[in-house]
Amino acid sequence: MPDAMHALMSCGLTVKQAAGLTGELNAESKLGALNGGRVFGYGTGDGSLASGIAQWHPDRWHEMTNWAVSQKLDPRKLSTQYKMVCEEAKLHYGHVLQAMEHAQNVVELERAAQPYEGNKSGPGRAAALLGARKALKAVGSNFGSPRPKLGKPSPKPEISKALDSVSNSHHGGRS
Repeated sequence: MPDAMHALMSCGLTVKQAAGLTGELNAESKLGALNGGRVFGYGTGDGSLASGIAQWHPDRWHEMTNWAVSQKLDPRKLSTQYKMVCEEAKLHYGHVLQAMEHAQNVVELERAAQPYEGNKSGPGRAAALLGARKALKAVGSNFGSPRPKLGKPSPKPEISKALDSVSNSHHGGRS
């Protein structure tokens, strides 16, 4: 978790933004630990459709690997894939980054980050929430303490807007 947080913050993301995305990466690939580390290659998840730490589908994978190669980076390396996540978030998910900044606690942060992963529900939500909490703790952040109750509070308008954009997103989310 600390490596993901530091890598994402070093490319200009805030603590909240880095934690939200780290939580999503935890849900997607356990930060690269799935399948004995083979997650970094092509076609490693989602019925061989998804690739890399963020489990990008082919159009997104090719866009981000082309960007990495243009930067003289090896897209199979974890450090490069963190940079790919950051680049993609800045290019196509500015609304998500903005919504994460409006979050008042970790539950809202994870909800705001959901459009990046592309799934409003499912088994990944708990992993994303846990990942965001661990990521914040890894860098000594006390954001979101004490833990909020896990009811179904209405998200703030900025977060609702980001969640609604899942279906309207430039690239679409992962399924």
